[in-house]
Amino acid sequence: LRYLVGVGAGQKTGLYLDQRDNIQTIAKLSVGKRVLDACCYLGGFGIACAKAGAESVFMFDTSADAVANAQRHAELNGVQELVTIQRGSLFRELTRLRDAGEEFDVIVLDPPKFAKKRSDLRKARKGYLDANQLAFRLLKPGGLVLSCSCSGAFSADDLEGVLRESATRTATSLRILERRGPGLDHPVDVHCPEGRYLKAILAQRR
Repeated sequence: LRYLVGVGAGQKTGLYLDQRDNIQTIAKLSVGKRVLDACCYLGGFGIACAKAGAESVFMFDTSADAVANAQRHAELNGVQELVTIQRGSLFRELTRLRDAGEEFDVIVLDPPKFAKKRSDLRKARKGYLDANQLAFRLLKPGGLVLSCSCSGAFSADDLEGVLRESATRTATSLRILERRGPGLDHPVDVHCPEGRYLKAILAQRR
């Protein structure tokens, strides 16, 4: 996989390297599947899935620059025929897809940080609930969802609780396959638990 990275100019370091292991895992599971990469940024998940053999990939991001760069990466990796990329906000785009009756085999839900501080937790929880409920309505039976949170104040237990409540509200039978986080190149210092900011849960609709 090849990416063009604007070091110092993009979000974080220009590429979310903490998701590298998760990207590789999802790519292996996407062969022959229809994939949705929500909040795709530079297309890390979506491009990897297309390259691994996904049937098709739909990606969106609210940033015009991110969408343009994701399109360049699709071309750079020779998967532009498999990938559709457009600009759109998270809730509006998920709602549009739901209303259009779209369904996906694999969904990656990696929204921006909803809780920058503890006082944001209630609002953040509602955001994660709304996003996951919409995602579950787009997920085919047997389909996989990787639900992520990069909000340090929002714990892994909080995220699992959101999935549980979202599944209940949408009458979705959901089972957790894996609880994941950043790769080994993002170790957590025992004195700095805030370093465990990235949480990711891989689940399957039964």
